[in-house]
Amino acid sequence: MSSPELSSLSSRLSQAVEDNDDVSLDELLRRSGVESFGPTIVLLSVLSMVPYVSFFTGAGLMVLGGQLVAGSRKSWLPKVFLRYRMKARHVRASLAGLDRWLRFLGPGASARWSVSRPFLGVLVLWTAFMLALPLPLVPFANILPAAGLVLMGVALMEHRPLLVGLGALFSLGGTAYFVLVGKVALLAFERLF
Repeated sequence: MSSPELSSLSSRLSQAVEDNDDVSLDELLRRSGVESFGPTIVLLSVLSMVPYVSFFTGAGLMVLGGQLVAGSRKSWLPKVFLRYRMKARHVRASLAGLDRWLRFLGPGASARWSVSRPFLGVLVLWTAFMLALPLPLVPFANILPAAGLVLMGVALMEHRPLLVGLGALFSLGGTAYFVLVGKVALLAFERLF
């Protein structure tokens, strides 16, 4: 069972894309009724699973990570991000994936304690940077960073530091994967020339 806030967010977003062919990020955020960091991070992270969107959502998440580090209390995104339009069917598929995650996490993921926002901001910045890298030919390049960011967003919403730790592990796994792919690509390049 997921938390009421997350279940409510997911259902409001599903309604926003129900009868549409495409939808803007601004429409989704307005429909979700959120201005806080946690739901915005979760939403952008889930949307990064939409094909060819991770560069855009990663850049937006870097903005949010910087705001967390700076101590901002309200999330803000530039209008160019808010006007970005996506296929509603892709958004629906991403939301279905979010629902599966939420059922898996459940309410007992860890005890409730305050989460260090500046530390979380640094994690969000780094993980969003990896997400924004334009690597369309690298299989699953956005899965680990996006999963880590979803966990970080949920941790911020639910005050669950264990989820920050899990998100950091996903970020570390993504970093290791990118280093490995980079080394393999460099070796292949050296052999060619």
